[in-house]
Amino acid sequence: MDSLDLLVEPLTREELDGEAQGWLLLLKAKVTEISETEIAAKEKSEALAKADETRPGEEESAALTAKAKTDLLEQITHLRAQRTALRDRMNVVLDALEAKGGEVNTGTRSQAA
Repeated sequence: MDSLDLLVEPLTREELDGEAQGWLLLLKAKVTEISETEIAAKEKSEALAKADETRPGEEESAALTAKAKTDLLEQITHLRAQRTALRDRMNVVLDALEAKGGEVNTGTRSQAA
C-alpha cells in the first residue's frame, strides 16, 4: 500500500473523489463476479447431489461435475482475495480523501469495509 499512499498524496479532494468512485466501481464488479461464481458453484453442488443417484455409465460425468465444482470453489477463494485487495486500496483513497477534508459517506465506507 505504500506506493498507493504516495500516489494519492498530491491529489486534490476532487481528484481523490474521482479515484474513490473508480475504486468503488471496481469493487462492485468484483463482488458481482464473486456472486456469479458462487451461484455457479451452488448449481454444481446441486448437480452433484443428483449425480449421487447416478445410473451405470454416468460416473465419469459425476467426476467431471465434481472437478468443475472444486475449480469454482478455488476460483471463489482467489476472487475473495482480490476483493480484499481492492477494499484495502479503496480505503487508502478514502482515508486520503477524509484527510483533505473530503466527505466520505457511510455507504461508500461500508462498501469498502
